[in-house]
Amino acid sequence: MANNIRVLIASGDGANLEKRVKVTLPHINVLNLQYDATAGITKEMIEYIENAEILLCDPPFFVECLSLKIPHKFKWVQVTWAGIDSLRNVIHSNKLELGCCLTRTGEGFGQLMGEYVLGHIISREHHFQELLLKQKQKEWSRAEFSNIRPLTSLTIGILGLGSIGSEVARMCKEMGMTVWALSRTKKMSAPYVDYLSEGWLGGAVLDVFVKEPLPSNSVLWSLDGVLITPHVSGPFSTKVADAFISNFRLYEAKKPLKYVVDWEKGY
Repeated sequence: MANNIRVLIASGDGANLEKRVKVTLPHINVLNLQYDATAGITKEMIEYIENAEILLCDPPFFVECLSLKIPHKFKWVQVTWAGIDSLRNVIHSNKLELGCCLTRTGEGFGQLMGEYVLGHIISREHHFQELLLKQKQKEWSRAEFSNIRPLTSLTIGILGLGSIGSEVARMCKEMGMTVWALSRTKKMSAPYVDYLSEGWLGGAVLDVFVKEPLPSNSVLWSLDGVLITPHVSGPFSTKVADAFISNFRLYEAKKPLKYVVDWEKGY
């Protein structure tokens, strides 16, 4: 019965999350909705949404719940991402009341995202994308790519030194780069489309977007200097489930949860 479900999972990695949670917390009732962000919420899902106590989900699912104004009894929602920008935008623009505690996954992404950032820095400095294009054209252009900057000559600015930013900073520093830590005490954004178009930025690697999947008519797809990846910089891992399990144990013990969203800071 739907009203016996305590934890509802709605995530692109729902099967793995469900398995991990059930193995570790066999005493709780768990249901995986098998949510697909492209297909959206179906009528069959609504009964479960209305009766669950706890929700573990990708942010787009909760955004859709709020946008559709589906009534719910959630006491606690934990999102599987570290960032909550899409949720914040919907909640603030529509002046919505959550009616529950919202937490984010504030751990488990640092190593993978650090590797992602470092990989793209090296790829850019060594012109890997341009070299691949030359290979496809069967062109030998050694002189064109002979001037490569060593990583030790680079200065890297990192906005925010949470668990992810700190790991990125550590990796860059170990490679000999100069690291500048920039405070993120307020919500910050940049019109990077304008900066790229006007030449202020030499390029951008973009992995997370307000609307996902990124619409096919977005200007970003064809903007020179932009590399788009489909939100894979911090792939799901057992650590996402473990972060939820750790918080669930606090929830059961009626203790304060970790990584409760601070709306003033925006994360």
